[in-house]
Amino acid sequence: MPPTIHIIRTAEAAHYTRDSGNIEYHDPVLTKEGYEQCRELASEIAGLGHKFELVLASPMKRSIQTALAVFREYLQSKKIVLLPDLQELGMYPGDTGSPQGELERIFGTDGLDYYFVGPDWTDKSPGSRSAFSSLFKRANLARHFIRSVARTYRDTDAHIAVLTHSHFINYLLTGYSDTSVFKFAERRAFRHVFFEEEGLDSRLEETPDSVARREKKRLDAIPKGDYYLPFGFKVPEVPTVAETEQPSNSWMFAHKI
Repeated sequence: MPPTIHIIRTAEAAHYTRDSGNIEYHDPVLTKEGYEQCRELASEIAGLGHKFELVLASPMKRSIQTALAVFREYLQSKKIVLLPDLQELGMYPGDTGSPQGELERIFGTDGLDYYFVGPDWTDKSPGSRSAFSSLFKRANLARHFIRSVARTYRDTDAHIAVLTHSHFINYLLTGYSDTSVFKFAERRAFRHVFFEEEGLDSRLEETPDSVARREKKRLDAIPKGDYYLPFGFKVPEVPTVAETEQPSNSWMFAHKI
């Protein structure tokens, strides 16, 4: 079985809060709610029973914090690899990272691998690798890097985590049919699908189990039983009927809707 790539959106950071969020915050850190999201994700991942061979993360503070909070078991023997190509796409301070020296002072080096973090990784000026005009190229480079890493674990049922940001995910997953936005600290599982007619290029395709899990979460979130709309109308629970039966609309007349 080919390696599974777990794409994860970072948890909530200070620039995204409803009351005090501001995109002008430079490289914002996680909020209290963000850390709670990390705890929930860590519990979800622990329940998978998988050991992760590699964790890749954007070098932005909120991504590093998410990775450190979620993958504690992994950190007992391995380091999280910081990959600048996974950083967010915007030009605002909230979408711009911090110098390596600052990151090392805050997070240290014991659990993080800074090999790919160059002195200009935060540069988003025109012509730079992380410029907005280079976005498609950067996403393609990130996708090819992930594919190259995955190939080293071919046929081993390996699991690789990739922590990145909501807007960049749309470009990383080019060709992904599900346009729904990743929630904070949401994880979806993918595998590479190759296209020989396109020069051995590939895209990431969500696994059936991942799709089913998300659909179950969506259905579980739908209110059960009778509930009331804002204007006082009572909406009863929809009964389960056999395929050969016709659903009754008698409740509409009973409640004079």
